[in-house]
Order: sequence, then structure tokens, then C-alpha cells
Amino acid sequence: VTARFSPIGAIVGNLTLPGAARIDGRIAAGEQSIWGGELIQAPADTPVRVSFDSMGEAALAKGTAARFAVVPAEENMQVLVASVVRGGVSFKLGPEAGAYVEAAGSGFVASSGARFSLGVLDGYPVLKVASGHVDTAAQAPQPRYILRPPAGQGGSISVAARSTRQVQIQVTDENDRPVADIPILFSLGDPCLGTLG
Repeated sequence: VTARFSPIGAIVGNLTLPGAARIDGRIAAGEQSIWGGELIQAPADTPVRVSFDSMGEAALAKGTAARFAVVPAEENMQVLVASVVRGGVSFKLGPEAGAYVEAAGSGFVASSGARFSLGVLDGYPVLKVASGHVDTAAQAPQPRYILRPPAGQGGSISVAARSTRQVQIQVTDENDRPVADIPILFSLGDPCLGTLG
């Protein structure tokens, strides 16, 4: 899949501190551009609205966390790809934008111009369609991977200020065979202070 290497939209109508949305764990006071793959988190007491360039918008309910990306499809058509981690998101798609949305392990495909909401409740997806078509997508079985530090590195790494440290991770399949070319995302701290791939 080819994704855009530019901002895909912006958080609009966002509050200033306190109570602002978060992008990858960082407070995003005021209106902020977002890039594909970033984790957008709505505060516990305020919904957050994300506008996508000429594609439509998504409204994250209070306390929702979701990721978004935009990929090209057919001529003059783009697809909004989203993953609802927790909470619920209401989508309003533009006339030339479709969507693929995942929630609680299930995938859904929305027609261009569709208006719908999708959320996670008690570990299950909850879908409500206002207009357009939203169908369940066939799910391919997901491979399981085991991640661990290489021998001798240990499970905890600390890095002194103004110094560097090489970080490695070993990925194997269920049968302990090495797996190559799997993207790994490292996050800094909890709450997440940033990420690197």
C-alpha cells in the first residue's frame, strides 16, 4: 500500500490546555495537522473532530483513541483507513472517498459518501449506519509474532543524557523461526512521549 507522505488532515476546533487532544501521546493544543498512522486520543471529557483534506471528517467521542491513514484507490478516489482502538468514531465521508475501518478485530468497508459510526463496546464492534453502505470485510488470519531482545541485551535499556545506545529486537514466528522485514514501532515512555520505527 502506498500512503501519502504529507499531512492527511487536521484536528479542528481543538481546545487549548488543559483538556486538549493528544497525538502519539503529546498534547496537541489548538488546531494541529496529523500524519498517517498517528494515534489520536480524545480527552475523557471532550470529543475531538478531525477533518481530512477533501475526504470528509471523523468525530472521536470522549475518551476515544484511533489511528488514521489515507491511501489512493481508483481514479479520483481515495480511501480513509482507520483503526478504532477504544471508544467510538463517527464518520462523514465525501462523495469521492471510501473507507476501511477496523474495530475489535473486525473490518468494515464503507461506500463513498457514507455516514456511519463505529465503536468498541465490551470488546465487540458496534456499527450504526446513517446513510450509504457499510459492509463487513473478510478477515485473513493474522500471523502471530514473538518479540524479544537478542541474547545478552536484556529486557530493559536505559540511555544516559546526550549519549546513544543501539536498540534491537528479535522477531520470530510461533515456531521460533526468525522473521525478517517486519516493521517495529518503539515508543518512548508511558504515556507515549514519541515513537520511532
